[in-house]
Amino acid sequence: MKREQTEFELMVCQLEKFRNIGETFNYLGVTCIVTGHVEFNGFELCPRLLADYVDKNGVIRQVSFGYGELIGLKQQQEELKAK
Repeated sequence: MKREQTEFELMVCQLEKFRNIGETFNYLGVTCIVTGHVEFNGFELCPRLLADYVDKNGVIRQVSFGYGELIGLKQQQEELKAK
């Protein structure tokens, strides 16, 4: 019998559908590379899109986006494709 996915697992799957580890996306003119889909918040795991980018000084920075920001990220990528 197949078990149903938890809400957490469904959120992580949606983040992975957007971009998998190693894939890139553009955020406000900066190319980001995905490094993960889960982040610790205290003792709790949270579904988050984790990414690295290189700033204008050549320093690698980390950024993370919550599940709620996924819709905005998707829309931004669609707008960039349309140009």
